[in-house]
Amino acid sequence: MDFSDTTFTVELPECTFTLDTADVGPCALSYSKDTVFNVILENPSSFDILISDTYFTGLNSLDFKLTSLIKGMTIKPGKRISVEVNFAPSATGKRTARLHIVYNCGLSDTLNITGTGFCSGKTIELVDMGNQLVKFQKIHWLNASLKYE
Repeated sequence: MDFSDTTFTVELPECTFTLDTADVGPCALSYSKDTVFNVILENPSSFDILISDTYFTGLNSLDFKLTSLIKGMTIKPGKRISVEVNFAPSATGKRTARLHIVYNCGLSDTLNITGTGFCSGKTIELVDMGNQLVKFQKIHWLNASLKYE
C-alpha cells in the first residue's frame, strides 16, 4: 500500500454569468428587439467548457429566445462570451424568464431576463364631421388605413 501526505484538490468545470439579471428594456407589442449582453458568460475554471444546451423557463419564457448560437460552443479557460437575446412581448408590463445554460458534466447556470412590453400608442386624430342638426341624420363614411411601424 502506498501512502502520500501530498495535498491535492479536485476542480470542477465552472461556467457563470457575470450578471444576476439582464434587462432587455422596453419593446412595443407586435414588435421584437435583439439585445446583446457583452461578455457576460465566463469560464473561470481551468477546463474548456462545452455548452451542451440552452433553454428558457418561467412565466413569460415564450417572450424570449436566444439569438446567439452558443449551443455547441467551447469557452476556453479565463474567457468570456457575449449572449444575444430576442424579446417579443406578448403582453404589456414587466416580462420575466430564466435563461439556463447546460455545460460539461450536466452542470448549469441561470440568468434572470426581464423586459417590458408596451402598447405602441398610435393615435388617430379626431375627424370633424361638421355641425349636425338634431332633426336630420347625416351619414359620413370614413376610409382609413392603419400602418404598423
